[in-house]
Amino acid sequence: MPHTVPLLSNPDLFDEIASMNAMHARDTNWWHEMNERIDSSREELRDCLMRQKSFSFGPLGPIQIEYIEMGAVSTLDLFGLDEMIIFAFYWKSRDRYKRVVDMGANIGLHSVVLGLMGYEVTSYEPDPQTFAHLQRHIAANSLTTRVETLNKAVDTRAGSAKFVRVLGNTTGSHLQGAKADTYGDLEVISVPTVAFTDVVSEADLIKMDVEGMEAQLLKTLRSRRPNHVDVICEVGNNVNASEIWTFLRGQALRPYSQKCNWLKSQAPEDLPQSYKDGSLFLTTKSRMTWL
Repeated sequence: MPHTVPLLSNPDLFDEIASMNAMHARDTNWWHEMNERIDSSREELRDCLMRQKSFSFGPLGPIQIEYIEMGAVSTLDLFGLDEMIIFAFYWKSRDRYKRVVDMGANIGLHSVVLGLMGYEVTSYEPDPQTFAHLQRHIAANSLTTRVETLNKAVDTRAGSAKFVRVLGNTTGSHLQGAKADTYGDLEVISVPTVAFTDVVSEADLIKMDVEGMEAQLLKTLRSRRPNHVDVICEVGNNVNASEIWTFLRGQALRPYSQKCNWLKSQAPEDLPQSYKDGSLFLTTKSRMTWL
């Protein structure tokens, strides 16, 4: 039998989070209260993951994820409230999307969740060390026929690029040039790349976690007008936010921000300025559908 973790094993978890979509901004009382409840579950989750036990995760049933130290963060940090909000959106969108691309898949939690929900998933992770964790998690959850894993970075063009591994926090590793400020011990390796315009053709939903490359990638769609695909992403910094806002002017894609409780953004400051503001949803649709 899978282990149970308070709150996280509630089969109604994602439905309850989705129902509170009008309170998802980080400055709401609901967000702070829910975040405290999730934090209170982490020690029991840590024990479960470190003992390599599966646990029952929301409505998904058993899920197998390793406890992995990634510098200053660990697997536990991947179960934060903002991630849960995205998982809730995946859950409520099962009838709206079929093919999902997980860009910056890291150790594979999003890919596993998506696969267990029934999506067809293509996962891109450029770091060979992290990619090995991703592959193990896909296999451990019996998803090898549903989730395709590719040891590549998504860039503005196909070929190769320099990838900066941030040893103190590998979740912040990035393509060289994507971030103006890097600190701590770094390693630079060469990784193969695939063009974002080709990735878009594969999917109807893209989860983008590309550590500062958001604006550069989105701008490659200027002449493509991808009416068939929606994007949910973090925004690395205020420069990226400004460039994304400028790009969206005159484009079919419309921005809906967690910072504004998923209402349509009306000004540049409505977009997330960093991961601390939550996620951004881009779509040609007239609203972000939660229920």
